[in-house]
Amino acid sequence: MNKINLFTVSFLIVLSFNNKVFADNTIPAEYFACYSNYNSMQMSPNGDYIAIVSQPRDNKCDIETDLQKYVEDDFRGGRLTLYSTEDGSTVTLTSGKGNSSVGAVRWVSDERIIFNTEPTNSSGKSLGAYALWGMNIDGSKKKKLYEFKTAQGMIARPKLTSLLPDDPKNVMVKINERRGSVDDYYKLNIFTGAKKKVASGPDISKEEWLAQVVEKADGSPLAAVSNVEDRWRIWRYLPETDSWEIHFTNTCQTPTFFPLSGLDDKWLVAGQDVSKYDTFNEENDKSKLFLYDPNERTFELMYEDPTYDVAGPVGGCRTASGGASIDEKTNELIYVSYYAEKPVRLFLMMRYNRQMTCSKPPSLVK
Repeated sequence: MNKINLFTVSFLIVLSFNNKVFADNTIPAEYFACYSNYNSMQMSPNGDYIAIVSQPRDNKCDIETDLQKYVEDDFRGGRLTLYSTEDGSTVTLTSGKGNSSVGAVRWVSDERIIFNTEPTNSSGKSLGAYALWGMNIDGSKKKKLYEFKTAQGMIARPKLTSLLPDDPKNVMVKINERRGSVDDYYKLNIFTGAKKKVASGPDISKEEWLAQVVEKADGSPLAAVSNVEDRWRIWRYLPETDSWEIHFTNTCQTPTFFPLSGLDDKWLVAGQDVSKYDTFNEENDKSKLFLYDPNERTFELMYEDPTYDVAGPVGGCRTASGGASIDEKTNELIYVSYYAEKPVRLFLMMRYNRQMTCSKPPSLVK
């Protein structure tokens, strides 16, 4: 065999080998048409278990050929599984199909969970199948706590605002069953479903949009922000009379502030110091962080960026890009975020409730 033929044969062998290796390592094109399975997890307070909500289907790529269905029958739905962190064992609590489909789960103690049912297929045609349930992790004491209903054309459903760690039998929830767009606040018994009203939501007008409600550590309301026509309204809740007052109003293109967190007599707010100026100027042209006294209506500067707006209203009827992170168990502020040349997070050095008693503005860490 001459040198040319030998080279040709060697090249073909190498090419064939490389093609096989390449073929074995490529991803089939159909995989890019597949939805991924999703999982959500919640660890128990003592760390012994993880509650996992996942789809009731194998972790494989399926492509539904019936275009009317859009996705496979078992793509929708949530199967609830309990995973032991001690030995890795699992127990399936719900199948994830029909009325046994779970949408969200929360731990209310080391031994008990609450969860929403989100039925699939024909089971989802009945509104009564959508409900909040409570159950011990061994499957005992299962109880429907609240059945979803309609309120002024909207779905009335409970939303957790506090786990009430000092009250083992109750949690705080807000429910929009009296008015479809406004929530009232209730203590809900996690074993019986009995509820007791604690606070009413703000009495906004029909044309008004409720943009935000800020809750205290116990899950009850503190303040709210609404918008109607070209005006922002800051509402303050008055627990002594279970009523709300319109605490401050501004029109677009004038300074204002939005509450982020706080206590009855001290709020953390983002925006402008409206006690000094009612128009934008060189000193008052950015969104800043303040400690605000709603009784005296005074502002104490907490933080400002030399150049950029911190999360909050910045003029017009728009807000700066950013926001605040609130601890889901205590409703305490964790950090405030905004965008400068790069994303910035401001972490408070101490727990927020303690900071509110400080005589000077709390320190921040970027």
